[in-house]
Amino acid sequence: MSRMKWFGRSLLHLILLLLAVSLVSFLLVSMSPVDPLQTNVGQTALGSMAPEQIEKLQAYWGVGVPVWKRFFSWISGICHGDFGISLLYRRPVLEVIAEKASGVSLMAVFFLLLTSFWITSFFPLEVKLLFFPGPSASK
Repeated sequence: MSRMKWFGRSLLHLILLLLAVSLVSFLLVSMSPVDPLQTNVGQTALGSMAPEQIEKLQAYWGVGVPVWKRFFSWISGICHGDFGISLLYRRPVLEVIAEKASGVSLMAVFFLLLTSFWITSFFPLEVKLLFFPGPSASK
């Protein structure tokens, strides 16, 4: 099997796996008995809202829209680069991911350098001691 064919099959398997996990998680959240408005807005705030505001929130959350329509709307948004708005940060999700990824990238580079230093400094010494044991330092 050529590398390109293997890569293509692996990419197809990855896409199918991501779709399956997305569908299962979306269905589990949709089948939850918890009201999304109550959870994200709060019972007290929801009780003090005007009916027009509640209708706008229900339209935003897709209350009353079939699950398959919400799923395909969500997937099409992702395919177009729209990952939605973060509930926690109230900003676009891609902005939050980019902000968090910069910190993770910095940490990854630090540990890569630390590992490289360890490999080049101490690994040869450990190999030497493994094959040529000398007098013990504990004596």
